[in-house]
Amino acid sequence: MGRTDRDLHGINHTWSHEDLTALDTAGREREVEQTGELLSELGSDSPCIRPPYGATNDEVKNDLAAYGMRQALWTVDTKDWTTPGVDAIVSDLLQAESGDVVLMHDGGGDRTQTVKALREALPKLADEGYRFDALPGC
Repeated sequence: MGRTDRDLHGINHTWSHEDLTALDTAGREREVEQTGELLSELGSDSPCIRPPYGATNDEVKNDLAAYGMRQALWTVDTKDWTTPGVDAIVSDLLQAESGDVVLMHDGGGDRTQTVKALREALPKLADEGYRFDALPGC
C-alpha cells in the first residue's frame, strides 16, 4: 500500500517542546496552533496531540479539548532518547502487549540505536502477529 502526501497523520507535539503544564492558556494555544497550522499545510487533519514529556493536568486537558484536540499518551516508553543501547530498546519493544502505545523518537539527536532496534524488533513482532497502526482517531 502506498501513501500519498494527503495520508499524513501527524500528531501535534507542540512548536518548541515546552511543558504545557508550565504555560498559561495563551502559551499553550500558541504552541498548539503554530504546529497545527504547519501540519495542516502538510495534509494532516489529526485531532490528536502528544504533550511533551507526557506532562498534563486538568487545565491542559481542558484547554486542548477547547481547541478540539485530544491527548495521545503512551503505555510503553522505550527511553530511546537516553540512548540506552539497541538491546535495551529491543527488550522494551518485545515486552509490549497488544494495544500498547509505544513511545519512540525520530528526531532530537542521533537515532541510530532506535533505527537498529526497530529493524531487529519489528520483524519479530510481526511474526508473532502484531500489527502496527496509527493511533485510532488520530
